[in-house]
Amino acid sequence: MRFSNRIFLYGPFALVVLAALAAMGWWWLTASAVSRYLDTANGRTIAPGVTLRFAGKQIQGFPFRVDAILSGVEFDIATTQGPASWRTEHFAAHTLTYGPSQAIYEAAGTQQLRWTGLDGARHTWTFVPELMRASSYSQKSGLAHFDLDIVGIHSPELNADRLQFHMRRSPGHDGLDVFASGQGLHLSKELQAGFGDTIRTLSLDAAVSPAAPLRPLLDGTGDWRTALEEWRAHRGTLTLKALELDWNALKARGTGALDLDAGHRAAGVIHIQIDGTQALAAELAKLGLVQGDDNGLAPALMAAAMATNAKIGLSADIGFKDGVLSVGNNPAGVLRPVY
Repeated sequence: MRFSNRIFLYGPFALVVLAALAAMGWWWLTASAVSRYLDTANGRTIAPGVTLRFAGKQIQGFPFRVDAILSGVEFDIATTQGPASWRTEHFAAHTLTYGPSQAIYEAAGTQQLRWTGLDGARHTWTFVPELMRASSYSQKSGLAHFDLDIVGIHSPELNADRLQFHMRRSPGHDGLDVFASGQGLHLSKELQAGFGDTIRTLSLDAAVSPAAPLRPLLDGTGDWRTALEEWRAHRGTLTLKALELDWNALKARGTGALDLDAGHRAAGVIHIQIDGTQALAAELAKLGLVQGDDNGLAPALMAAAMATNAKIGLSADIGFKDGVLSVGNNPAGVLRPVY
């Protein structure tokens, strides 16, 4: 057999072997780097104001994925009011060793959120999801997409069929498109707020602009409060394209725009259309909530309906100004700083 014939015979096989060895070597290098990073990050700050802790670690996914599987995971977050944290029994991050910069995240088992309220008291919410998954996609300009999907939430305070959150950079525009929704939310009595025990649907379609001041936050290199302050200084605006709510006695649709004032409180107006004011009045009476000023949003809405003799539907403006939440010209409550 001539030498040239042997090249054609054995060459393709050799190329396959070389490609396999290269893939194995690249996986080993990538997996080792991820493993070292996690060992270094455990118990330390991974982003401004965010600390990661975990009890156990496994690296899997050979040969084309890197799967970082963690147990006993806790993310601690510094806030203006005090510490907050998210703890999950199991957490996994999946990335490819080739192709675009994207990742899939999964959490399973008991989830626990802890935070400090405006009154300084510590609060805890524990729940178990049937499915909890997120994904991210990054480009040279930073995070481009982020999606979160939680199916089947079970807890004493809140049961939900599904919660979703989606964010993407606006194509050709310095902004972010944000969509959030919830279906089949079943609330405990303490959370009903005069509207009943079941939120059938809740959705928010909004736009945030500009996005450039938020880039350090999206990249995980800046503190969220610093990013929000920079966004506020650049006249940041949250535009509500559509806000829809079907909360038992209350069915509402709204649009508007909000920003942050010098006191870091929400400022702006949401224009809403409400159906079912008679049912809302019945819910208020059942819970013993008094119609009138400074008693909360539900009583203020009912007072506005009574003042305009709106027995079925109500058109109203919910205002956010100088630290006061109002319905029309009537105060409904106090606004707290966001940070």
